This record gives sequence, structure tokens and C-alpha cells, in this order.
Amino acid sequence: MDGGAPLRRMSATNVLVVLLVVAIALGAFLLMRSFGSPAIAVSVSELTGTPCPVDGSPACFQTSVTNTGTTASTVRCDVTPGPGNTAVFTSSGTTSTDAGPLEPDATLPLVLAVDTTPGNVRIYLPKVGCSPI
Repeated sequence: MDGGAPLRRMSATNVLVVLLVVAIALGAFLLMRSFGSPAIAVSVSELTGTPCPVDGSPACFQTSVTNTGTTASTVRCDVTPGPGNTAVFTSSGTTSTDAGPLEPDATLPLVLAVDTTPGNVRIYLPKVGCSPI
């Protein structure tokens, strides 16, 4: 009977267990890294109707931009009016506005004033896009 055989079997088992643990740890690290929150990212909420703070605008909409990343960032938002409409941010009076720095998890409300151009009577929802700069 060979007294060294169980020792060799135990050593091989230990090596395999260690390799398995290392592989699981590496896999978990890579998985968390791939699904982790990006350093700089923003999200924009749906537009909702709101009372107009600007005189003369027939319709206003509110949205909010949230920093969903892990780093503070200045954010630029642009509005595209619907067909036959004009749309501006009430805070800047233009079709784009810069805000920031916006801290992680912070939310900034934005109000848009929408009007029709001559010859048009229907108000369409504008589109708002925001990105970190």
C-alpha cells in the first residue's frame, strides 16, 4: 500500500479547489464591473404638462434630468420642437441649456415653453435630450 497516494490526491484536490475559487472571484469581479454604474451618465424623465411661468406661451411642459453616474458633471440639454412649433427652456430662453455641476443622484427640473408658429394651431410634445459635457 502506497502511503503517499492519499497525500497526492489531497494536494491535487486542494489545487483544483483554489483554482475554482479564483475563477469564481474573477468572474464575479468582471460581472460587477460590466454592470456597474458608469462614471458619468444622465437620464431624462417623461414630459408632463405644467402651468406656464412665461406669459404668452400656450403650453408648458416639465421634465427632469438626473445624474445616474458616480461623478458630478455639467449637463447640456437640447430641446427639439414638434412640427410647426417652437420650444425653449424657460430658464435660458433658448433651445439648449447647460446646468451643473450636477452631483450623483441629483435631479434638476426643467420647464419648456411651447408655442405654435404662424399658420399652425396644434401643440406637439417636444423632444428633450441631455448629455454630460
